[in-house]
Amino acid sequence: MPRELLLPGLVLGASSAEFAGGGLIEAAFAHRRKTLANSLSLAGFAPREQAVAALGAIGRESNVRAEALSPAEFPALAEALR
Repeated sequence: MPRELLLPGLVLGASSAEFAGGGLIEAAFAHRRKTLANSLSLAGFAPREQAVAALGAIGRESNVRAEALSPAEFPALAEALR
């Protein structure tokens, strides 16, 4: 059963443990002035190469920053990181 995760102005059904409780959001925003792939890598969430591949899978460039993703894109990113 999916857990609900509240984000500003949006409720998402999050079925992925990486998204709901595994710290994807925290890792994404952990390092200021870094790309999302670098932030996930520096936070120990995923190797940079895996993060770049996951971003490509959701249609994003490798140099995107976390704040550029919409809240709805984070569950797709979590799924792509599996």
